[in-house]
Amino acid sequence: VREFGVDAAKTKLVLHGIDHLQFRPMPHVKRRDDLIVACASADVPLKGLIYLIRAYAELLKTRPELKLRVIGKLREGNTSYELRQLGIMDKVEFVTGVTDEDITTIYNEATIAVSPSVYEGFGFPCGEAMSCGTPVIATNGGSLPEVVGDAGIVVPHSNPPALANAIAAMLDDPEMRAAYGQAGRERILAEFKWERAAREYADIYRQTIENADNRLERARA
Repeated sequence: VREFGVDAAKTKLVLHGIDHLQFRPMPHVKRRDDLIVACASADVPLKGLIYLIRAYAELLKTRPELKLRVIGKLREGNTSYELRQLGIMDKVEFVTGVTDEDITTIYNEATIAVSPSVYEGFGFPCGEAMSCGTPVIATNGGSLPEVVGDAGIVVPHSNPPALANAIAAMLDDPEMRAAYGQAGRERILAEFKWERAAREYADIYRQTIENADNRLERARA
């Protein structure tokens, strides 16, 4: 609206959907109390993984048993350099070649899922973790606050101390984790089903066709 001078009255927001059937709570999977999970490319600075790694390094000073698992591939670059500089290359696990079912299991094992992005156009991993009933911490990068709503903790992006403080608070409070986990699943079911997205898209098409027909009739008159 601001950059292209679009009439806001002619726009309508349709939120993406999350596959709530695939990304689901797994009661048979034991949730750990020492595992942070993030789904982020180490090669894309906008994903903010380096800020999570810095926060994790700080947390390790008082929580040496804490684990960080990243769904993504580590290549040579800024992230690998940072891990070596911090001396925690062997502490962070990167997993690749996983199926959606594997990812669902990982989220169900996780104590907390973190979306540390500097900017996100939508943030599917965050929504998928919420759909699994995993408590989430996200940044205010791009659309993430719109996904999380009040069903998780949102902190400023590019801010390792803010991430570390939020993670520590959640690690220390099992009741908070349980509440956010439940709220996240409920938010996905209420607001982010693909069925809802499809209905809203169809409504836009119907309204567009109706408006076009009305304009055509007025032109003929």
